[in-house]
Amino acid sequence: MALAYFFLSDINDDGVITDSDVRPVYLRFDLNNDGQVEAQEFNLKWQEIYRESPLAVLFLRADKNRNHRLQKDEYPSLFSSLGNNADGSVKVSEFASGWVSEHFGTDSDGQALASALDVDFDWVVTAREVDTLLSRYDRNGDGEMEIIEVIQMVKLLPPL
Repeated sequence: MALAYFFLSDINDDGVITDSDVRPVYLRFDLNNDGQVEAQEFNLKWQEIYRESPLAVLFLRADKNRNHRLQKDEYPSLFSSLGNNADGSVKVSEFASGWVSEHFGTDSDGQALASALDVDFDWVVTAREVDTLLSRYDRNGDGEMEIIEVIQMVKLLPPL
């Protein structure tokens, strides 16, 4: 998970954390924009980052060419490590148990995310469904996913 935290903190995606990365990270913790980060703000934001980090880990696994972007041919492998099907699909039950065994979060989080992905309700998350979902989170519409776009899927998890 440390690598995921690193990539979430490396705001400009240059492979190092510098002063130019620290200020935006600090601003993410200052939830009420008063110029200070109180314990409650830190706690809430840290919980969000903790929930985002599994998506960052899965992103890093799927980024086969290591260019810090997922191309369309890499989309299907985003969640495939949670199952063991040759076609990259993942049964909802495998997804949830993989989520827990990877220490990504609770079973209910895994179930919620898998259910959000399984748009045809057949209890299997397919490459096509992942492609459809990722396309919705492609903020700049370039057909490639950056880590910051992928972690937005944290909104599919139940609220804290």
